[in-house]
Amino acid sequence: MLYFFKAKDQLGEYIDSRLKDISAASRVIPVDEGESYLSEYEHDFKGYVAVKTFLENYAQLLQGQHMVSADACFIDPTSGDASCII
Repeated sequence: MLYFFKAKDQLGEYIDSRLKDISAASRVIPVDEGESYLSEYEHDFKGYVAVKTFLENYAQLLQGQHMVSADACFIDPTSGDASCII
């Protein structure tokens, strides 16, 4: 899970935009002081370069996961009813 510590700054706007672009789930935690940053597990990504690098790698990871995911359906042989997981 990504935690987005969002301040009212340009970095926060950049992070917000990129997370939406790559459809990454995150929990937003408003902060009043300091610069916006991301946290994943025990790793914090602070500063534009660290955040940008992390988000580029994370986008590639998500894209790879989308490529190998699939829809699955089960058709009951007796009734012919389908149950799908999408």
